[in-house]
Amino acid sequence: MSLNRRTLWLSYAWVDNEDADVDFVVRKLESHGVEVRLDRTRIVAGHRLWQQIDRNLQADDLAGFAICATENSLRSEACQEELAIALDRVLRQKGLSFPLIGIFPTPIERQTIPSAIATRLYVNL
Repeated sequence: MSLNRRTLWLSYAWVDNEDADVDFVVRKLESHGVEVRLDRTRIVAGHRLWQQIDRNLQADDLAGFAICATENSLRSEACQEELAIALDRVLRQKGLSFPLIGIFPTPIERQTIPSAIATRLYVNL
């Protein structure tokens, strides 16, 4: 991410935040100067969900996309759709240098990691 633009969209499975695990990751990223955007802070109730997510992912100031990669999120249709939107629309608009990052709070079997993440840098916590 550019030093001037440190804004990251974080996709996650809601069930993974029942014990505030995702919130912990967000706080850690923010403590390092990264502005983290999430569905619960950027999506307005009563409006079409995927249009809002798409708009957020294509925002000019967005510097990267990350998925909190857990067994839940990797099986989540919603998380997979966000990843697909990031791959399709965002990479077309922002180019191949746009970071797509996997954040793995716990070990995951290699064969379950989507190619879009496995072929890029990912972080094991």
